Amino acid sequence: MTQYPETPPNGMLDWRQAEETLARLKSEHVQLTQALADHKNSLRIARRRLHGESFLKELESHKEYIEATSHDPRFAELPTRGMTYKLRTYEHIASHGYAIPQIYRTWDSPTDMDLDDLPDSFVVKSDGGSTSKGVLPLIRQRDGRFLVADGSRSLTSDEVKAHFEKARSAGEAYGAMFAEALLRPRDGSDRIPDDVKVYTAYGSILQVLLRQVDEHGVVSETRSKYVDEHGADLGQVASHRQLDPSIPVPDTLGEMIAISRHLSRASGLPFVRIDLYDTEKGIVVGEITRAPGGAQTYTETHDQQMGRLWHLARAELQIDVQKGRPAGLIWGDREIPKLYSGLSPSLSRDRERRTVVSCDSWCTT
Repeated sequence: MTQYPETPPNGMLDWRQAEETLARLKSEHVQLTQALADHKNSLRIARRRLHGESFLKELESHKEYIEATSHDPRFAELPTRGMTYKLRTYEHIASHGYAIPQIYRTWDSPTDMDLDDLPDSFVVKSDGGSTSKGVLPLIRQRDGRFLVADGSRSLTSDEVKAHFEKARSAGEAYGAMFAEALLRPRDGSDRIPDDVKVYTAYGSILQVLLRQVDEHGVVSETRSKYVDEHGADLGQVASHRQLDPSIPVPDTLGEMIAISRHLSRASGLPFVRIDLYDTEKGIVVGEITRAPGGAQTYTETHDQQMGRLWHLARAELQIDVQKGRPAGLIWGDREIPKLYSGLSPSLSRDRERRTVVSCDSWCTT
């Protein structure tokens, strides 16, 4: 708050003090005017999202729906249930004939893990949990320690176990533990492969997020680029990411889009995000995410367009169900790997009620 000068004994202000006071008042006026404009703009956007089409609004509502149904036994067969488990998702992806990372070992808990007989490079994951806390890409060193693949630090075997125990205690990791192959980019280098995250609405493509990770689990060290399904740069559609237009579009984007459309329609949901990698062994599907975390705020036009596609996807899915599409998750007719074999029965997923049908009618556009 501006401090006004005291009136001198002669009752007149020094003209220099008066000019300084006037300058401060003008500066405060500019700041207040800008703050008021920002507030009005934020309120306008909030009202538009509340009363109009909005991806962010649909996503937040979807998260509330998932939370409300996740622990109620009445809704155990909903397609959203179980999608948080990585191994179950891998089994589903493989059933449609798409490549998943090679699984080396599985364990019931972090304390059961034995890393000695694993290859020199691998990724340890929890079956459920956040990507940054429930995932560690490791490279074995000569001294017996493990270097995190981004080179940020090295860990002993006990420290790897402690990492996941801590993540479990914080609710950031849960379920079984497993080790899978460390993916290498198509050029065979040691860098972390680029993420290709395809936002889908029952077969329609909302956007594609390309991410280059410079340090594992550190958002500030991740650069991003948004493109459409053809690879065209969407520009500054998001303010919450460090955008880098120089990130190359993979040559295999067209094939990735086709895979994403298929898995999106097989999910039985109006929205999922498909995460893929272009590796030295071809395209690998790493995850199907029902509700992406982190900031998901976009420019008004882009947010509105994606929200509209979400609405249309929900309608198309409903029409397909009326035409005979089995409700919920559709499993492919390829052989399903038994990734939960050897784990305690309480950790294995139910395989009895999986809907297996040909995808000629329901998973292709």
